[in-house]
Amino acid sequence: ADPCGWVVWHAGGRKLPVWGKDGVVLRTTKMKTVAGSQSGLMGRHALARLAVDPSPKVVWKVEGPTDLMALLGIIPPEKRDKHLVVCNAGGANENIRPEIAELFSGHRVFVLHDADRPGEAGAAKWLEAVGRVASEVRQVRLPYEIADSHGKDLREWIREHRM
Repeated sequence: ADPCGWVVWHAGGRKLPVWGKDGVVLRTTKMKTVAGSQSGLMGRHALARLAVDPSPKVVWKVEGPTDLMALLGIIPPEKRDKHLVVCNAGGANENIRPEIAELFSGHRVFVLHDADRPGEAGAAKWLEAVGRVASEVRQVRLPYEIADSHGKDLREWIREHRM
């Protein structure tokens, strides 16, 4: 389908300024959702592959766009059509609409969220929603203690384990 929204984030994971009407920075944020956007999935390559090729694939559902980019960066190019990476636009605790879950029908899905309470709660929602349609669904937990918030993420794990 056509894009239903736009999300802006810094590719390096830095915070973005949120400007007030008077030109003063009110606060910073990790991501900005453009006004009028609806929730949906991100990961153009994965969504295009799912749309044109129904054969079973491995789909990695990560928590956010920086994790999506980090995981794409370590998947060998020859495997990128069989190992797809997506994230949702509405944050860790977003509810999953049935038509979104249906995209995972028949695929092996690995849900990999941040090591924090919101990440765990969000992963549980994805496991339940996608578990109804996927051929297999599993949670992949990062080897970190679960923090109350702002826990370690996939990007940090990759950084720690890069050769």
